[in-house]
Amino acid sequence: MTARLKLRAQRTHTLLDLDLDLNMDLKLDLNMDLKLDLKLDLKLDLNMDLKLDLKLDLKLDLNLDLNMDLDLKLKLDLKLKLDLNMDLKLDLNLDLDLKLKLDLKLKLDLNLDLNLNPKLYLNLKLE
Repeated sequence: MTARLKLRAQRTHTLLDLDLDLNMDLKLDLNMDLKLDLKLDLKLDLNMDLKLDLKLDLKLDLNLDLNMDLDLKLKLDLKLKLDLNMDLKLDLNLDLDLKLKLDLKLKLDLNLDLNLNPKLYLNLKLE
């Protein structure tokens, strides 16, 4: 059996030529022309709010050399349960721009028993 198959695939039609003889030899010739146009447009928008519930059991031997220049904007909801056993060596270089505003209110209740020696001078100013 001898078979010859010629297949030409074009955009509009397909030609098929087939010759058959009844001998037990099978030969198949396949010729294909294929034109494929593929256009893929992908648009992906990701908005993520990260909520992390983290439970850690850590045993660390940490040697850290850290240089930091940070400008961070984070929105995190973290729940941490930590059991830490650390051998910590820290070499820390921080470049921080800190602005501190302290509002300190101090209330003092003093009960003093003083035995003053004449060589002792006490200068106390409270505001």
